[in-house]
Amino acid sequence: QLSEPLNYGNNLGIFGPAGTIGPDGVTRANSRVLRWRTVGVKNRIVGADFEVIYSPMRNFQSVINGAWMWTAKTVDSPLNPKPGTTAYNALSASAKIAQDIFYGARIENVPEFRLNTTNKYTFTSGVLSGLSISGAARYSSSTVVSRTVDWNPLNGGFQAGNFLVFDATAAYSWELLGYRVNSNVGVYNLTDKKYFEGTYVASPRRRSL
Repeated sequence: QLSEPLNYGNNLGIFGPAGTIGPDGVTRANSRVLRWRTVGVKNRIVGADFEVIYSPMRNFQSVINGAWMWTAKTVDSPLNPKPGTTAYNALSASAKIAQDIFYGARIENVPEFRLNTTNKYTFTSGVLSGLSISGAARYSSSTVVSRTVDWNPLNGGFQAGNFLVFDATAAYSWELLGYRVNSNVGVYNLTDKKYFEGTYVASPRRRSL
């Protein structure tokens, strides 16, 4: 960027001579007012998703959805020499490793498999009438956190995902002074599993709300 005629301190006629202070009190000399963003990155994500809603009776509902993304990769990037090109062959050995990871690993935060299900049953008679109970399960395959040498997903580096988590909730509808009141309680991450949703920061352990 320093070679650009309208960037940084290469044109003090635009940015002002050293010591010039604008009406807002900001020093103009050697300050950047233009920034170029590289475009042209080509990513390819190919897959399929589905959703099924099943309600065999009025007081029971089941929802299942998921996805299989069998391809999630970068095809080309102006700033990253692609393996096999002249620019790539001119790189150092360590720089080639970085580009191999960039093009060889999955795109960040795109697990290959996801599956979620929620099932709810509502009691409509007897002493439990008005009570709804539900259970949910969430599954994700491994998820790349970063395509860098430090996090190398091609050589055992840390990845998020790869979890199966269960939740349970209950709700009760009742009346108070003629008003309809709904009380809810839930326990999330029932098995108190340590898991990582899509980052290196662990997701919440078992909690009640």
